[in-house]
Amino acid sequence: MDPKSSADNDSETKIDAPVDQELPDTNTADSSNAEGAKDDLLTRVKDALDKSKEKSPASDEPGSNSDEPPPADAKKEGEEEAGESDDLTKEDLARLKPKTRKRLDALSQQVTDRDVKIADLSPKAEKFDQIQRFVDDAGLTKDDVNTGFDVMRNLKNDPFKAYEQLRPIMDQLESIVGVRLPEDLQQGVQRGQLTEAHARELARSRSQAAVTGQQLQRTTQRQEADRQRQEIETQVDDVAKAVTEWENTAGKGDPDWKLKQPRITDLVEIEVMRRQAKNPGYFPSKEEAIEISKKALERVEAELKALRPSRRAVSTTPSADAGSTRTTAAAPKTMLEAAKIGLQRMTG
Repeated sequence: MDPKSSADNDSETKIDAPVDQELPDTNTADSSNAEGAKDDLLTRVKDALDKSKEKSPASDEPGSNSDEPPPADAKKEGEEEAGESDDLTKEDLARLKPKTRKRLDALSQQVTDRDVKIADLSPKAEKFDQIQRFVDDAGLTKDDVNTGFDVMRNLKNDPFKAYEQLRPIMDQLESIVGVRLPEDLQQGVQRGQLTEAHARELARSRSQAAVTGQQLQRTTQRQEADRQRQEIETQVDDVAKAVTEWENTAGKGDPDWKLKQPRITDLVEIEVMRRQAKNPGYFPSKEEAIEISKKALERVEAELKALRPSRRAVSTTPSADAGSTRTTAAAPKTMLEAAKIGLQRMTG
């Protein structure tokens, strides 16, 4: 075999090898074959890189670093669609259990019924407020209102009974306006000392002065009642603030305060009610309220102290079997710890 032809065949075989194999350096190949091998290798590398770019998984995902923008309808995770309602859709309801759907339907019906009742009662409540304001402004009592409605009902249904009710009212009105003269003015007219017209004018003047005095008295009484009510409200607010401040100070740093506070409140209410039983108009001042609260706290602490187990000193002695020591148990710091220790002792 010709050595030259054998070398040529070996060179062609090495050029057609895969790109990941190392090409041996041969001096027998000519320059034209070497340049062709280099061009063919460069072409294969470029093709491999192009294919790797086309199959890159990052380019298939919206929002990746590729040059293509993400789809217009893509939205971030957890982002709600515009105009999306919180109400359950038919599809949402279909995925619920029958029992859950039944409960939701019942709750929805309750809300609907409540809204209907509120819409029906709102105008009625407004009219009642108007009537209440009219009664208050007129200075009418509950009995006055009931009598007036009773008379109006009898005027429509029982005129005879209405006349019996209105007759004493008419007699009083006739005396007020001067239609019926009082006894002294009637005697003056009979003696000729007064004319009847003058006597009626005097009677009307007297009645007008009496009515004005009564109106002024009612106005004064109403203003006094409003003033007293305002003073009571102010006093109640001041006492409540003072007691709250005292509670914040007394309960600061007290781990058992939450256990003590309900009992303290009960004792304070009982004491105030006891004093009001003796004096219906009694209401404690700030100083009295704080003093009552302090005494209640002392009583509660005494009660809790009686319930708290006594401390028992335990000497340190070696154990008979293990040689260990028993130390004195730590005293409970709160009522909850004392309760736990007591239960442990009871259960052995």
